Amino acid sequence: MNAGPVLFVLAILAGLAVVGLVAYLEHQRTQPLRAECASRGWTYRSEDASLVDRWGEGPFGAGHSRRARHVVTGECDGRSFVAFEYSYKETSGSGSSRRTTTYTYTVYALALPVPLPTLVVEPEGWLSRLADAVGVTDEVDVESEAFNHAFSVRADDRKFAYDVLHPRHLEDLLAAPALGWWIEGAAILTADEERLDLGLVLPQLQRLARVVGQIPGFVWLDRGYDPDVSTGR
Repeated sequence: MNAGPVLFVLAILAGLAVVGLVAYLEHQRTQPLRAECASRGWTYRSEDASLVDRWGEGPFGAGHSRRARHVVTGECDGRSFVAFEYSYKETSGSGSSRRTTTYTYTVYALALPVPLPTLVVEPEGWLSRLADAVGVTDEVDVESEAFNHAFSVRADDRKFAYDVLHPRHLEDLLAAPALGWWIEGAAILTADEERLDLGLVLPQLQRLARVVGQIPGFVWLDRGYDPDVSTGR
């Protein structure tokens, strides 16, 4: 008896079983996420392809087969936010040595009232898989040597970087647990190398909101936005 066709059929069945198991496990994870989001007044979507190429910093732009899944939207302190799992694949080798690895992050993005120049603040070892920056590359040294040792700063507008990273803000960032973040367009973002955990969404967003709160009023005014008017003061 020729074993070839039998082995081929068994391989197909095994593949279908794996696909079915993955779909089942994904369903088992999706339902609790959907229910918990509803209880918090947030919106849940299983996937949003428009998020894949919305930003270029952080984990974005690397690899192939990029996806944005388990997308959560809502409000934090009056600002809209989105948090989601972002993944991409990297393939190396060829033939029998060909290997594909999937990398997964959770991205947190808090909306800003107006677009701002790109600014990236990276503590040592943040998003360690991403050795090469894919966005702005102009490195900036600030006034604090302690900060320069603990963080690297990249910006496409050096004056904006100095305006945002004023001495009081540098002290605040050094005093808190290290947080990597970046401003890009009308959002401030951070990411970690974990799958989405709803319990971390608000704490991460609140840390981003604290950074936004340190941006001087004149930075906003220079871009046509008056924070005092928006808050009714």
